[in-house]
Amino acid sequence: DTFTSITYSKKQSAANSSTVEKLEYNSSIQDNNKLMNTSYVNTINSMDNDQYESFNKLLKNNSELYEQVGSSHNQSDWNVKEFHNTKLNKEYNDPYCKHNFDQDVLDCLPSSTAQIQDNPFVHFYAMKKRLLN
Repeated sequence: DTFTSITYSKKQSAANSSTVEKLEYNSSIQDNNKLMNTSYVNTINSMDNDQYESFNKLLKNNSELYEQVGSSHNQSDWNVKEFHNTKLNKEYNDPYCKHNFDQDVLDCLPSSTAQIQDNPFVHFYAMKKRLLN
């Protein structure tokens, strides 16, 4: 079985006029005794134009558990940690482009123009693109 979801949330603070937008992506595949799960979170704070991203990739095969966790701030290199059966195996930096979830998320969006108009995910990616410039 395959399960994929994306959610978007927006929180505006009246006190300091900041807006925090968050995009979450989760995909799971289960086949007999094997489970593969990928989650990704991207948060943008308009007050300081900071962008925080994190991902978690999990593979469970019978009793073996492999996990890869990464974090990035403002699209800098990913700080990645790899675990085997919950024990840290290695830690390293990867180029930002090596773990890009944009296409995964965009593949979940509706393809018709009528459905895309005023879609919060399209707005979120436009905001993310502005941060790059």
